[in-house]
Amino acid sequence: MQQDSLFKIRDKRNRNWFFMDNEYLNGYAKIFGAIGTAVYVSLCRHANSETQKCFPSMDLISKELNISRPTVIKYIKLFTEYHLIDVIKGKRNLKQQWSNNEYILLDKSEWIKIDSQVKSFNTDSQVKPFSNPSKTGDESQVKSFNTNNTNINNTNINKLTIESLELTNYLNEEVMKNFNFIKPLSEIELNKNAIEMDRLIRIDKREPELVRAVIKWATQDSFWRQNIRSASKLRKQFDTLLIRIKSTRQEIIKI
Repeated sequence: MQQDSLFKIRDKRNRNWFFMDNEYLNGYAKIFGAIGTAVYVSLCRHANSETQKCFPSMDLISKELNISRPTVIKYIKLFTEYHLIDVIKGKRNLKQQWSNNEYILLDKSEWIKIDSQVKSFNTDSQVKPFSNPSKTGDESQVKSFNTNNTNINNTNINKLTIESLELTNYLNEEVMKNFNFIKPLSEIELNKNAIEMDRLIRIDKREPELVRAVIKWATQDSFWRQNIRSASKLRKQFDTLLIRIKSTRQEIIKI
């Protein structure tokens, strides 16, 4: 009895808690893995207890879990495909700023049943604990690439950093805001575009911060938004874009 008094157990009357359906841990967790489960837990934690809606930004989830933005995007897409969540895309307000996506956690009756033979989406083994995704050279955060793709065999995939992937996804997100018919990049498309983005940073010696700023400017410009939809086009036109930005005397970043 004296032993019991040394510790205070959890009290369900305390309001600082959220719930997650047991069904997730009874099969879906092993498919989505530890990181996917962490992303789902984050959504559960942010969800309103009555409406089961939440709107955390990709950057917030990434920061909370110390994982990369592309990883968050990957699992959000998978949760949508398997009907664990529904996503309402953010809209541009009067100040031309985009609001966060709204996520709706669906009841387990809506979830698509996962066959026991389905391959796990888990890539946790590629990420080292407590690694810092903000470090450019952190290879522990590098996404696995399909080396059977002949389009990428001549590239040293170990040099593809998390920044290349993040910028690739950032470009795709900005393009999707402008064109409803543009879809998230497939695995192969992500590979190809990330390689071009990596070359822009590593070979062309462009700072990631500058690349992000140019992407933002180009995807908001009435002319260039029609032309810059891929990393290869961005790299090809990068010098022209810088000249154009300077000619408009816009201070996007110190160039």
